[in-house]
Amino acid sequence: QKTAYEISTRDWSSDVCSSDLIESGILANIAENVIRPFYQKKFDVLESTLAVAMPKNLPWFLHRGEGAIFGWLWLQDLPMTDWEFYQELKKVGVIVVPGSSFFPGLQEEWEHKHQCLRISLTGSDEEIIIGMQRLAKVAERVYQVAAVSV
Repeated sequence: QKTAYEISTRDWSSDVCSSDLIESGILANIAENVIRPFYQKKFDVLESTLAVAMPKNLPWFLHRGEGAIFGWLWLQDLPMTDWEFYQELKKVGVIVVPGSSFFPGLQEEWEHKHQCLRISLTGSDEEIIIGMQRLAKVAERVYQVAAVSV
């Protein structure tokens, strides 16, 4: 049985194939003990940054992080669609994926799908921090404008 080190330092053009990695359990081991903890730490950066940066009166929630390469942010009662919010974020250099993109087969209208964003955790910690600080400022502005126009 090959170790994770032997697999990672090996010439991939050799005879090692993905079925070897799967059957040996090495891939599952790497996923559980390397990849998941790495992205859980990224999620922790996302969560702690939003906890500090988001205005306390804004209703926001993060779906529980489980070591995936993205986080899901729910901006409850977002006063615009996720796509409109995405456009506002682009103006300040923040790219996310509007959540409604992930509900293609949903027949009935569900407001929640227009209030969520998928946030990549593949950037550096610094990029995640800066992006979430910018997102918090945009969210504050968007909610304030909506409150004033009511």
